[in-house]
Amino acid sequence: MSLCQPSNHFSCGACCGVFNLKLSQEEIHKLLRLRSNTLPKTSPFSRLSALQYRDRQEKEEEKIPRHNEEIYVCPFLGFLDDREKKIGCLIHPYRTGVEDSQNCSFYGASICQAYACPNMDSPHSQLWENFFQEQNWDYFTYSQIAGDPISLRYIEDFFLQIRIGVAQMLQEHREIVLQILKEKVTSNNKSLLKQTSFDSDMQAHQKKDTLAKLVGRVQLDKTTVEKLQRIHREGFFRLNNIQAKSENRAT
Repeated sequence: MSLCQPSNHFSCGACCGVFNLKLSQEEIHKLLRLRSNTLPKTSPFSRLSALQYRDRQEKEEEKIPRHNEEIYVCPFLGFLDDREKKIGCLIHPYRTGVEDSQNCSFYGASICQAYACPNMDSPHSQLWENFFQEQNWDYFTYSQIAGDPISLRYIEDFFLQIRIGVAQMLQEHREIVLQILKEKVTSNNKSLLKQTSFDSDMQAHQKKDTLAKLVGRVQLDKTTVEKLQRIHREGFFRLNNIQAKSENRAT
């Protein structure tokens, strides 16, 4: 499995751009269903049919407003199962049996198959993947989370500042992490700000309080902020005690 497809029940399609469209969750679902039903299902795989479909669908979707006009929206993202639970590339070699079938897409097979979002490149990707597998999400919720490497990094930074590693964080503080992710998705839906996995943090290297960065990124509830403040205080209290004991032994 991978961060793209960590579960039999959900998957992420943020890098394919569909969440760049200014559509509601219901409208995105209908669009994915339309794509899945419209793309000709031929065996063996027909490049001509795929290219004709792409041309028609791109022209049709040009009418839909976008959050960022520079981000391409690939019409080959659709449902991989009849349950309409998992999303992915409709012309991936796994489905077509043709190694370079993704050359019918705008980016081509080499780029599509080589692309790894920052979350996949993270040294903690396996820890997050294991954590995600335990959740009961849908593709829409999961894409808002997996397609947002900045928010996940800010969560990590908050705990790392008080010497709590990612593995420990996901085990001992799983409830507060889940609450942060839940509120992140809720705030996204309110503003219709969808993740595409291409977001970049222009202030990533600027020194700033880790809690302030997290609160600035995610519209957290007051109760959640208070819980994080308490964890922060307790963490620094623990670190100060460790440092004091170390200095006492040294003298």
